[in-house]
Amino acid sequence: MNGNKTNSVEIAGAVEELIELMRREPSVRDFKELSLGKNSLVVFTDESLVSRLFDPVPFLKAKQNLIREAIEDLSSGAPILMKSKMGIHLENLTPVPFTSHYEEDGAKRKILFQIGIRDAEHLRDLTGEFDFHEETANAAVYYLIHLLASEESAS
Repeated sequence: MNGNKTNSVEIAGAVEELIELMRREPSVRDFKELSLGKNSLVVFTDESLVSRLFDPVPFLKAKQNLIREAIEDLSSGAPILMKSKMGIHLENLTPVPFTSHYEEDGAKRKILFQIGIRDAEHLRDLTGEFDFHEETANAAVYYLIHLLASEESAS
């Protein structure tokens, strides 16, 4: 258990270093890796709903935290994302994080932002084990770091 906490701290430190590097030197971004990462995930933002928020700061903070949680999840074998989408929905005018199984449609939620693995339900091998290759997971992490770097440099 202590090893997991150490690993999380190491991952968080590496993420912050890469964010800072991407912000300082946008030319270091690997577009092939970004493309693979973007194509392995489904990332959705309801720009129309977000634009109507009275104060977008709580949403932006929640979004950054959620992206960091998704990075940590992907870095540890995707135990959450292999079964569920992660997102932020609006509840009583407050952005609230959620996870929901891929089978759930989310029609009852006002979803602001959501992350999932593209075709996750089809990524199980014949034994039922989740088959999301390390190379693809790494590219997905890289893409999410790119999103954080782009957003944080814009704020």
